[in-house]
Amino acid sequence: MKGNRLLIGFLIFSISIILIATLPLFKIQHIDITGTRLLSPLLIKEGISSWKGRHLLFFTFFSHAKQDLKKQFPEIEYCSIRLRSLNKIHCHITEKKPWITILVDGKSHFISEDGTLLSHYQTTQIQIETMLIIRGISPEEFYNNRHHSWLTSIRPLVALIQNELYDHVIQLEKNKINQWVLLKDDTLPILLGPLSSVTESPHRIKQVITQLEKFNRPRKSITYIDLRQPPKIIVGYNR
Repeated sequence: MKGNRLLIGFLIFSISIILIATLPLFKIQHIDITGTRLLSPLLIKEGISSWKGRHLLFFTFFSHAKQDLKKQFPEIEYCSIRLRSLNKIHCHITEKKPWITILVDGKSHFISEDGTLLSHYQTTQIQIETMLIIRGISPEEFYNNRHHSWLTSIRPLVALIQNELYDHVIQLEKNKINQWVLLKDDTLPILLGPLSSVTESPHRIKQVITQLEKFNRPRKSITYIDLRQPPKIIVGYNR
């Protein structure tokens, strides 16, 4: 008798699994996307359109679906996927924040703090005027993802500009001899030197930019400021 009960239980369980695996009722028909601001929900739905018609068992362990989503859209920081009904899922997305803009071949590229290229964002929704613009990066260096090392090095400078010098128009440029130059108001170059100097000089940059008037001279305008010989601050004037 006990063996019969086990057999009957096994058969009921097997039939239940077969029904769940075959009935259309348990196949995903609806996907809701929330949390997006810079990513288009329509673009995401298009990217995961293959999820529709897949069986509920595909989403039993959501890690596979999350990996699929983040692989297609690296702009996603976090995502949560939940069942809303037997054939409907809800996907909530947290986007990576644009950190800086890198100009390459005349085109703006938005980068997150972890170095992710945010290529799927709707650029009209990004507040470009509040972001640091970096120029002078070669296409080879950029497209081969060789920018991660110096991104880490300039992080203190970016933090300074975004948190304390946000009311100044500032750009950062790498010149042909791999020296870094900070441009204030697109016209005044502040020579920083090699990457190591950029890492060590945020406090000196702040001093120069916030106290620029003390370097003014009668009937002369400043043409450049050189910080490459610390602790000296060398100021060039027009003749």
